[in-house]
Parts: sequence; structure tokens; C-alpha cells
Amino acid sequence: MSTLLAPITIELGTQDHRLAIESMLHAYLSELGASTECPYLDLYWRENARFPYLIRVGSDLAGFALARKNERDRFEIAEFCVFAHFRRVGAGSAAAAKLFIEDGVPVFHFSVPDSILSAQHRDANSLHPGLQR
Repeated sequence: MSTLLAPITIELGTQDHRLAIESMLHAYLSELGASTECPYLDLYWRENARFPYLIRVGSDLAGFALARKNERDRFEIAEFCVFAHFRRVGAGSAAAAKLFIEDGVPVFHFSVPDSILSAQHRDANSLHPGLQR
């Protein structure tokens, strides 16, 4: 794995970024082999509890994340994508760290159903501190 030569920044997307995020989401869903229909994307510009983020490496656009605050007042990541060119150099890890932790405090808390966790990780003590069941 190479290392990043430029800092990672996370930027809250605005209406000006909407077409870029829509294009990135379409490409990301295509890469996953998923439907490229995005009926919920419009909500990120209409609801106060939804947050579209741009991920940058230096000044280069490197990906995006879509997050929302759920009914239990917890943040959830709906989509997280780092472009292939920025993979395997630490961009995704650095972006996730910036999204998940701010000033050493977890920003996003995760709920993982038991059905998703493998048997070896079902012990609550083995979960990452930010993970909650």
C-alpha cells in the first residue's frame, strides 16, 4: 500500500455539489452492480437530518459519503465511496476516521444486527468501541 501525499478533507456538500454527488453515486452503484436508481438522493437537499459529504485528497475530489441522523438521534452512513484511483493509499481509512471521529470523540455510532456479525465477533467485548448492538 502506498501512502497519501496530500491531506484528506471532508466537506459538507451544498446544492452546488448536487450534480457531482449524483454522478458519483451513479458510478458507485454501477461499480457495485446495484440499481442506479437513487430515489432517496433528493432528500439530502430537503431534510435537515441528511448530510452529503465530499471527500478530497488535497484539492482532488476522491469520493463521497451520504449520512443521516436516524429517529434514535444516531448518525448512519448510507453510502461511502472512495474512487479507485485513491484506494489502497489510505484515503478511505483517513476519510472514515475524519467522518467517524471528531476531536477524539466518536461522531457516528453503529448498530450492527447479530445476524450480520460472524460468530467470532458476537462477543460485545470484541466490538470496536464505536460499535453498538
